[in-house]
Amino acid sequence: MDSQKFKHSSDPQSIGLTVSANVVTVPAGTYSIRWRAPGYNCNRFTSRLHYSNQSDFSSDNNYIIGASGYSHQNSSVTVAVTFGDVASLTFTGNTYLKIEQYSLSGYTVGGTNSTGLGANSGKSGTDSIYTTLQIEDLATAVKQPSFGVWNVVKTDTQVVDDETWTDITSLTQNVTAASASSKFLITAVVNCGMSNVGGHDGLVRLVRGTTVIGSTSSNGSSTTNSTGFGQVGGQTGYYNAEPLSITYLDTPGAGTHTYHIEGLNNNDASNLLVNHRGAGGFYTTSQMTIQQIS
Repeated sequence: MDSQKFKHSSDPQSIGLTVSANVVTVPAGTYSIRWRAPGYNCNRFTSRLHYSNQSDFSSDNNYIIGASGYSHQNSSVTVAVTFGDVASLTFTGNTYLKIEQYSLSGYTVGGTNSTGLGANSGKSGTDSIYTTLQIEDLATAVKQPSFGVWNVVKTDTQVVDDETWTDITSLTQNVTAASASSKFLITAVVNCGMSNVGGHDGLVRLVRGTTVIGSTSSNGSSTTNSTGFGQVGGQTGYYNAEPLSITYLDTPGAGTHTYHIEGLNNNDASNLLVNHRGAGGFYTTSQMTIQQIS
């Protein structure tokens, strides 16, 4: 069993890794560990992770075996690789690691520069890379974002009767963005009627916090009581509960955000009705679905 020699190390996240006398020292923590060890013209071979809480490996010796490999030993000169992959390993204090390799036949030609532990590049002045060891601190690892789907449903009725934007109850949802570039797809259907036949209308709009989104104004009008993602008129809303719908892709930025839907009746002569019609007798439901897609 030969120990692989580690000459170079990199610790970009400042975990606290050090290399001395071909041994890697790792501080207490929970890690994912991967290694790759080549074999050169040495028949069947394998590798293992050897770790201990003793720097001289005099006690507390532990081993994790890597995948077996096969490197032709006859006339063909072949380099193969054995891999090891540990999903999670916890150390309670400083722990010392090394990679060891075993081959069935071994191979040594031309002294120390040509061995069964791998083939060099043959390029003068350039170090050859043989065994590699990757250690990831799971406490600080970059996690994959957790995407979600949210759905809220309004099953009761509501009357909006004060000519100001009013929250439609039950159609509110809090979401937390995975990153500043996260995107949310909001789809909503709000069934609305009007209490009286006539020329007065109702509107619904989508709001994030206090920011109105997904609503546009024709002809550049700035009148807040004339814009929304859906409009229902008294001429139709008295006899039918009209489905007012929106599909909107929003990039709200980092943090937690509240999406909600507001309704408005634009004249006191006719109220906005949610989930029913002015003529009565029929009732519907409304809902909003939010998907985090990136």
